[in-house]
Amino acid sequence: MYGWMDMYMSPQTSPQAEPSRLRRRVIVELTPEELPLLEDAERRHGGKRAAMLAGLRAEAEALAGDARDAEAGEKKARAAAKRADSAAQAHAALLAECASLKASLARRTRERDAATAETQRLETNAQAAFREAQDQYAAFFEDIAALEDRLPASLYCARCEEWVPEPEWTWRANGEDEIAYHTPCGDHGPGMLSNATRLARRRVA
Repeated sequence: MYGWMDMYMSPQTSPQAEPSRLRRRVIVELTPEELPLLEDAERRHGGKRAAMLAGLRAEAEALAGDARDAEAGEKKARAAAKRADSAAQAHAALLAECASLKASLARRTRERDAATAETQRLETNAQAAFREAQDQYAAFFEDIAALEDRLPASLYCARCEEWVPEPEWTWRANGEDEIAYHTPCGDHGPGMLSNATRLARRRVA
């Protein structure tokens, strides 16, 4: 069995009232399962009309709430998209910076390797030069030792007619040369009546 509800709308003031202000009759058929819902709403709102209006208002409010939720969701989506775009830009910037740092690191690594190779080359050359200098010094010392062995231990002074040791020699300049004389006898060249005290001559230059 179906129940029905007869609702009508009539002019509130006069036949010349605006169409938007007319009351219209609406006929709604309800199934036996739906009648208790209407009766319950009628008890809560004090009548069928009030119950129907309450339902319509609730539906309108629900739709408005859905619209607000949809708008809020759209705003959130736009904000999320903006954040994602900002994150993508930041990620791209980080990737670019990372690539720049990698290139700088590679350049610094090449410079370091070149500096290390140059340092090793200079060290090798320095070691070779040091060994060469050591060899030269050793040769010099050998030459000096050989020359010292060839130096005379004493020279003959014609004036005092004695062999005099090196501590008794005095060297003095004589033009481009130097001459040695017997210090105790003084510096005397060969004369008519006396012998010379000069013992040796050496080239300075």
